[in-house]
Parts: sequence; C-alpha cells; structure tokens
Amino acid sequence: MRRILLVIACAVMPLALAPAAADEPRVAEKYAQPGLFVQQGETWFFKIVDGQPASARTGLDDEKPGEDEIKVSLEGGNMIVLNGSGTAYNYQAFIAKKPGDKGNRTSVCTLIPGVTMYENWPQALPGIRLVNFTKAGDGMICA
Repeated sequence: MRRILLVIACAVMPLALAPAAADEPRVAEKYAQPGLFVQQGETWFFKIVDGQPASARTGLDDEKPGEDEIKVSLEGGNMIVLNGSGTAYNYQAFIAKKPGDKGNRTSVCTLIPGVTMYENWPQALPGIRLVNFTKAGDGMICA
C-alpha cells in the first residue's frame, strides 16, 4: 500500500508544483492582435519592420518623426499621420475600443513620404489599430 501511495505522490507532485499561471501567456497571445493600437489623445512614432509597426514610442504633438519613422495621432474623429520615411505605404486600420480588440476595418489612404495625411470620421474614435504595412506603388489608393 505504501508503495502505491508513493507512486501516486510522485506522479501528482509535478502537477502541484507547476504554477497555475503557466497557461495565461498562451491565452493572452491567443487574443492579442498585431499592429499598433493608438488611443484617443495619443501620439505615437514607429518604424516598419516586416510589415508591422516596430520600435514604437510615444511623443509630443509638435515633435517631428525621426528618419524612417511614421508619426500618428488620434484626436476626436481625426487621425493625423506623417510619413517621415522615404517609402510610400499602404496599410490596414481597425477601429477598436481597447488594445487586444480586433476592431472593425475602416478605409485609409496611402501614406506618402513627407506628407501629412488626415483621415476623418464623423465621431470620436476610442482607438485605432494600424497593421499590415506594404510598400505602395506610384499611385495613391484609399482602401
């Protein structure tokens, strides 16, 4: 009988020692969305790496983007984007309530190098997620 209890204890012990939160990162990753989430009143600066925003940092409204950076601000129903890189980009945008939400796709126009682009909606947005940047051709599209 002791031998059976010892075998059961040895089999159960690793389960008891495993932290309960071990699965939480996987659950969070499952629901995480790619891209950069910009909330109302925020200004962000970022670079594009493998089609996604990278090296993102917050900044001031009057600050200019650095070399190869894109600046985005969300104010009311207006998104202001300044492409400081030398590359034109098409991208996708999703109106979302909070970070991690997929949101609803909305149309946006090609980001032209050195040009400030204004995207407008009739109401204030809680936030917007920017994702899937691709190099644009010579023309400008709004999709």
